[in-house]
Amino acid sequence: ESPSARRLASGAFPAHRSSAIIWRDSWGLKMQVMHEIRPEFKRLSPAEIIKRLLRGAGSQSRRAGLQECSVTRQTASRGYNLADFRPYAPGDDTRFLDWRALARMDQPIIRLFDSADDHPQLILIDVSKSMDYGSPAKFSAACWAVMDAAVQCWTCGQRLGVDVMSAAGCLPMITPRKISGATGLIELVKSLSAIKPDGAINVDRSIAMSTARQTSSMRVTVISDFLPNAPTLLKGCRHTLNLLRVLSKTEVDPSKMLSHELVDIETGEKCFPGRDADSLDGYRQRLHDHGLAIVNLALSTGGFALDVRT
Repeated sequence: ESPSARRLASGAFPAHRSSAIIWRDSWGLKMQVMHEIRPEFKRLSPAEIIKRLLRGAGSQSRRAGLQECSVTRQTASRGYNLADFRPYAPGDDTRFLDWRALARMDQPIIRLFDSADDHPQLILIDVSKSMDYGSPAKFSAACWAVMDAAVQCWTCGQRLGVDVMSAAGCLPMITPRKISGATGLIELVKSLSAIKPDGAINVDRSIAMSTARQTSSMRVTVISDFLPNAPTLLKGCRHTLNLLRVLSKTEVDPSKMLSHELVDIETGEKCFPGRDADSLDGYRQRLHDHGLAIVNLALSTGGFALDVRT
């Protein structure tokens, strides 16, 4: 089992989607693919989105993530200050139940402690025009991924920051801080719902701008379609990079398109000019090489790569 597979199994992303290995090359590198099955993000109210996110607390991968966090809390509780409380969720370690609160409120409450291993999470989300492609749009899947990470950070008591990669550069939406319960989650949902993907971006420049503002080492998750080119290795980068590539069904297999033509809506370039076998094989090879470059970059920083399909 690869480190990336273990990270996926640890509950970093709840099991709202099925997963499978889409390819393995001669070096044994592989990319996982997750199929997003939730509805269009902007069609739901913030309350409904939060409800759906918290409803996944009983899933297997979610329980695994909560148990992993409980181990951190057990270590942190030996001499660290109490940080927060939250309602008990299935899979939580019962050793951290607040029994006085249970007796007083007749509701199970979990105690959270500050941890010395609190590595802030920084998410970079692509809001370029190409992310508005597909039905549901790729940007919808990206928003769900951001909210999955936000709920996980809130569960573990970690700090979370969100930067927007736009044509104007990489701009902070939320500076790294701890999520303030449901209120903080709802504010993040509203901020994401207000975004209209547009323009073109340079992913390399956006990552460099965002990470340069950070004074300490962080875990950086980049959510993008990485089109037209995969990002390259950053010189002197001291951050762990997790790369989530979001693709639509027709971008994975353009032969299913009625028009038989796939065009980059940002550059106007024809990515798949025909339906003949040679064009399809060449496109699939370019898509494979694109994914391989993403995997190599992520692994070189100690991170993981993941395909999200809409």
